[in-house]
Amino acid sequence: MGTTRRPERTRANLRSLRARLLECARYPERVLFLDVETTGLDPDHDEITVIGWSFGGCTRSIVRGTNEDLLRNDFQQAKALVTFNGGRFDTKFVARAFPGITFPRVHLDLLQLCRRVGLTGGQKTVEKALGIDLRDDTTRVDGLQAVELWHRYVHGDREALRTLVLYNRVDVAAMGAILDEVVRRINARTGLSMCGVRFRNWSAPAGWRTLDKGSWLSTHHEPHHRPP
Repeated sequence: MGTTRRPERTRANLRSLRARLLECARYPERVLFLDVETTGLDPDHDEITVIGWSFGGCTRSIVRGTNEDLLRNDFQQAKALVTFNGGRFDTKFVARAFPGITFPRVHLDLLQLCRRVGLTGGQKTVEKALGIDLRDDTTRVDGLQAVELWHRYVHGDREALRTLVLYNRVDVAAMGAILDEVVRRINARTGLSMCGVRFRNWSAPAGWRTLDKGSWLSTHHEPHHRPP
């Protein structure tokens, strides 16, 4: 009986995934690619420092303590959310930091989808395996260094915040290219044709690296503490 149920469960999972991908393909402009930076790994004790997302052909960033209305509005308008390990990390932090925020009905966690097609490791490992190279020397940092960048900013180093925001934006930008490859591999394995959309064009829209007043909602945000 267990052997019989396994193929049935696999087919059901594939149908569910196909439905979610088709939803994203129908409305790519309403797919929200999200990544958060935090002070640690525990949403009950640590805090978000930077949130970055691409939605509707625009890339946005907000820093802790700045206005969250644009984030809430984009979440409400989105039909799908794309993250990397967001099921266990990003969404938990967002839900705690922004009570009552409306999450999209569809969530594609790239960590799980990558494992499904034989891509293992964290996002940077997957990027390297796929030849996705959006990072320059400034943004080739890891999670621990991202926390350190935030602490440097808190103590008055505004350039550290700029680097942290750009680092976060690269994570967001690369998600579309990863999703494109996941879809390609699933199509090859199943014989299905599920998407004709290039999601990389939506996660990394024109100008995604540009930090200006319209796309980086931290322009007037000051550090919590100044060095003596």
